[in-house]
Amino acid sequence: MLQRFIYEIESQSLFTSTDTILLAVSGGMDSVVMCELFYRANYKFAIAHCNFHLRVNDCDVDEKFVEQLAKKYNVSFYSESFDTIKYASDNKLSIEEAARNLRYNFFEQILSTHGYAYVATAHHRDDAIETFFLNLMRGTGIVGLHGILQKNGNIIRPLLAFGRDEIEHFVNENNLDYRTDYTNATLDYKRNKVRHLLHPLFRELSPSFDKTMQNNMRHIADVEKIYKDAVEKKREQCMKPYKNGFKISIKELESLNPLRTYLYEFLSPFGFGESAVGDIIDACGATSGKKFFAKNYYLIKDRDYLFVYPLVDDSVEKEVFIAADLCSIEHPIPLTFEYDDNANDYKFDFVSANAYFDADKIQFPLCLRKWKQGDKFQPFGMKGKRKVSDFFTDAKLSIHDKKDVWLLCSATGEIMWIVGMRTDDRFRITPQTKKILKVSCSLTSN
Repeated sequence: MLQRFIYEIESQSLFTSTDTILLAVSGGMDSVVMCELFYRANYKFAIAHCNFHLRVNDCDVDEKFVEQLAKKYNVSFYSESFDTIKYASDNKLSIEEAARNLRYNFFEQILSTHGYAYVATAHHRDDAIETFFLNLMRGTGIVGLHGILQKNGNIIRPLLAFGRDEIEHFVNENNLDYRTDYTNATLDYKRNKVRHLLHPLFRELSPSFDKTMQNNMRHIADVEKIYKDAVEKKREQCMKPYKNGFKISIKELESLNPLRTYLYEFLSPFGFGESAVGDIIDACGATSGKKFFAKNYYLIKDRDYLFVYPLVDDSVEKEVFIAADLCSIEHPIPLTFEYDDNANDYKFDFVSANAYFDADKIQFPLCLRKWKQGDKFQPFGMKGKRKVSDFFTDAKLSIHDKKDVWLLCSATGEIMWIVGMRTDDRFRITPQTKKILKVSCSLTSN
């Protein structure tokens, strides 16, 4: 087993002989074998242990056992205790998900602090097969059907080529002590049901089931690479960065086949699941404005695009009042105010970031606010008033863009400037103007 262990590490380029590896050790059979193999292969390593406090007294005994294991091998030892049940409750996670998050966050912290090259976990072939079936039931798509990867970022699984029976044989042959987690024998968790009920049934049906599944998962991993390349090309075609999020062309999207699969791949990184994707496809042919929410993102259907934006705290000021002596403000948007008494020889720079007003027509304090339904203004160069909402429609602003628009208003309530877009004709500069107020917004573009 030792020779095969070394061969797997070298053939799969899991790490080099100069790297120091952090071993994730629970004290169970699998992680104890991993420690022994690292020691016999003369690889450099340290040991990390997580105490999840899920089994009264047993968890503390496990921690002491692993600490003694580190002393036996004369390597560095790191441990951390967690209130896993509280963390799961606070974050609305299952106990398994909570333990996983806590575990890998802890490992990542050790890696960054102490400079270890990789974290090694003791997952083996049986674990990978169990994960395959769990992901199949969850509906993760092709991404979950490769089981457990042997190397994924800074995580490596050097035992993945070995089955549980081989690991048990190595333990018995070498008289190794280990800790037994009694919860692994219960049927309280889905993984245990797959392990004790489903997996043995497939082995009974096909004696070569484990090796067949190992080959299947390897083929699926290769197919996944091809699949991801194809999806990425279509993603670049349909999906573009837009402001603080992304926009997806509905026209480009509808040309894809199979549409549902492509859109799922586009949106799943933002937390949208299969059922949401189906509803979003239905919404593509409906009127604008329908919203869909994931944990950290929301999607809104507009005329020609689907917009995806992060959910943010919408506690920004609704109204800001600006005194006559203010030269600039930074919040909620950056504006500067400049006065010039020489109106006759004034040089204008007509870009959307700048607005010019007859200062004598303005009453202070000015008010900077969001637009609301019913707002009207007199667009520059026009005689009558228009609804701001109609102006937005003509400008083809998306629903999300409208939320970002600010209005600069006189103390009397009249809109002076739809910031970055259009000024009001009532405050225009005329031959009679004596004093000019220039307002600039650094967020707008030419």
